[in-house]
Amino acid sequence: MIDMEYQEQLKIIDQELFEEPSLHVFKYKDFIRQVCLKIINHKKFENIMILITILSSIQLALDNPLNDPDKILSKLLLIVDYILTCIFGIEAILKIIANGLIQSGSRSYMRDATNIIDLLLLLITVR
Repeated sequence: MIDMEYQEQLKIIDQELFEEPSLHVFKYKDFIRQVCLKIINHKKFENIMILITILSSIQLALDNPLNDPDKILSKLLLIVDYILTCIFGIEAILKIIANGLIQSGSRSYMRDATNIIDLLLLLITVR
């Protein structure tokens, strides 16, 4: 069921900001783009991503190149790293589909310095 408050928020948003299709594929009213917009604009989305960033920081603090790679802690930290990298990748994909990559207006993913840093860190992690 679609939240009525969310529908009102979407009506308030200036649709001219979303005039260009995202990635030259997803028009503003496309179902996939609307789902991505709903997810990234949800009031709990940012809080969840902050919590995941904190978990990632804890994982990095516990990781040590001198740890024995055969121990359970090292294996667990590697699995957690893979999971967190996937979550950050999904976040980037959702934001890119919702807002566009570069040329979809001022809301485009690459027009926000925080998103650029996030994408660079994600690409370095995946290497």
